[in-house]
Amino acid sequence: MEQWEKSIALMPIFSDGMVLQRDTEYEIWGKAASDSVVVEIDGAEAEAAVVGGRFRAVLPPHEAGAGYVMTVRGGGETVTVADVCFGDVFLFSGQSNFELPCERVLDISAGELASSCYPDIREYKVAPSYRFDRPEDEVQPAAWKRARGRELYEMSAAAFFFARELHERHKVPIGVVLNAVGGSRIEAWLPNDEIEKLPGLKEKIAPFLAEGSLQSLLARQEEETKAWYHALRRDISLAEAPRSAKDFRVPGMTAGTELHGFSGSVWFYREARFDKAPEGEGLLYLGELMDSDTAYINGVKVGSTGYRYPPRKYRVPEGLLREGENLIAVRLVITKGAGGFIPEHPYYLEAGGVRVELSGTWKYTVETAANEAPDCVFPPSLPSGLFNSSLAPLAGLLFKGVFWYQGESDSYEAENYMNYAGKLKIMVECWRRTLRQNFGFVCVELADYTDPIAGILPGWSAVQKAQREAPLHIPCCEAVSARDLGEPFELHPQRKKDLGLRLAEAAERLMYRRQKQHIE
Repeated sequence: MEQWEKSIALMPIFSDGMVLQRDTEYEIWGKAASDSVVVEIDGAEAEAAVVGGRFRAVLPPHEAGAGYVMTVRGGGETVTVADVCFGDVFLFSGQSNFELPCERVLDISAGELASSCYPDIREYKVAPSYRFDRPEDEVQPAAWKRARGRELYEMSAAAFFFARELHERHKVPIGVVLNAVGGSRIEAWLPNDEIEKLPGLKEKIAPFLAEGSLQSLLARQEEETKAWYHALRRDISLAEAPRSAKDFRVPGMTAGTELHGFSGSVWFYREARFDKAPEGEGLLYLGELMDSDTAYINGVKVGSTGYRYPPRKYRVPEGLLREGENLIAVRLVITKGAGGFIPEHPYYLEAGGVRVELSGTWKYTVETAANEAPDCVFPPSLPSGLFNSSLAPLAGLLFKGVFWYQGESDSYEAENYMNYAGKLKIMVECWRRTLRQNFGFVCVELADYTDPIAGILPGWSAVQKAQREAPLHIPCCEAVSARDLGEPFELHPQRKKDLGLRLAEAAERLMYRRQKQHIE
């Protein structure tokens, strides 16, 4: 028998603040070193035998409510789980547009997020890990977050607005299990037996079946990437004194300019004039940059972002801005021969009630030219890894419904987008089998998007079509469109409230009204 620090260890999702599906039998499971355990909550009690060091207890349905305490007893030990809720639980899965937290939509939703406090809306975010040979038994430990204070800003924006709408309509706790991983391809969410049937996928994971092989590769990749960045000369004096600067149009990309094909580090400059020294703090908004940047004003660092996607919103300390001209210097690192200031995003400096628009002519000077950064294996793109580590361990947890927002990563290569519809159908069938539930499934149709380097992607519309037509091929399925919710170059639209409301309407049709009709 396995040995643990404690004689009872619950599956990590059964922890303080958890939400369980109301009005149906539910399971509690974990590991124990005793012969049996007793699970008790609100007067209901179930005894479960421990077989092979593991147990599963089945408890009777419980109506909606909050503030319960669950105890699990066995072998002279008692484990207590506090502040348990019963309500409606939903699985949100896919990639970064579901993962996107509330703090990333403040340009649009800052006011209502600041005034939101919904402690009975809760989220458990499944931390990604990767296993390719077989399913894991447990997800990674995490804490249930409540939609209040700082925790709210860390929750999925789309899921929060969805949950808020349902909570206000039905007056029950809402639980979200967030199982979304940025950059993941759909094949990462398929089980091994299906991967073996699809051409070319089994070979992709063959090098990573041995224990520790992926971790070793990732460690080597990290060292190679660090060495590439370290080799770039870093001349901080350039933050204050531009040298041999040439013109560059912002927003704009390096393609088609003298920087076409450039990899390495380059400094960009723009002066911002204030008629008098601004009072209070300021904000430097640099839209979206490709790839990583460090920004300075008057030689003082005001912010840095290590990858492309987050909006650059840098706080400018009080007293840094002065009357007259202020030098903005941005050190941009371009890793793969193309980068720049992505169009149709805001670029401005604001302080003392004055906004200085930064679009227009900037200057630039090259710091270090380099070969392209080394290629890396990206674990979320590998087949079966997320199914085994993040989906299969949830078997037994009951969901009111499942929501899926994914496909961006499948839109670049024909072998992915041409087969997306078939993979999506297989995935839903496998998930229903694995989770042992015929859940309602809602698929989000991607927002329209133009890649700042590649332009309009033929695969994007192909994936959208597959998502839009999913209800024709998948039973108990609806499609919700996000096509109109973003701007052309915006991969992560901030209009997540609009999306959340659309998802709530789909839930009403697919998961509430149909269920009610079935019962009647």
